[in-house]
Amino acid sequence: MLMTFCSSAQSQVMDMDVTVAKDGSGNFSTIQEAINHAPSFSPRRYKIQIGEGHYVENILVPKNKTNLMLVGAGMNKTIISGNKTTAIGPDKDTYKTATAGQLLHY
Repeated sequence: MLMTFCSSAQSQVMDMDVTVAKDGSGNFSTIQEAINHAPSFSPRRYKIQIGEGHYVENILVPKNKTNLMLVGAGMNKTIISGNKTTAIGPDKDTYKTATAGQLLHY
């Protein structure tokens, strides 16, 4: 799996494949929806622009979603944070509490 993060300054010279915007102005309103929409085993870098905002998501990248690039609006403008804990619920495994992770099965 290749997943790249870059700054908004770099994104100004790149064509994005899809845009995520919390206000609904993009192709998707969640990062997970954009990742799920990405092509499987992409031979080229698939670029996802993530608009300004605080995204409370636990992002799971399936093994077949390769060559992804997530591009935010800038430091302190695009924030991704999860809200899972091992203290509550049936999952006591810390791996399942990560804000972003790779699924090891299809």
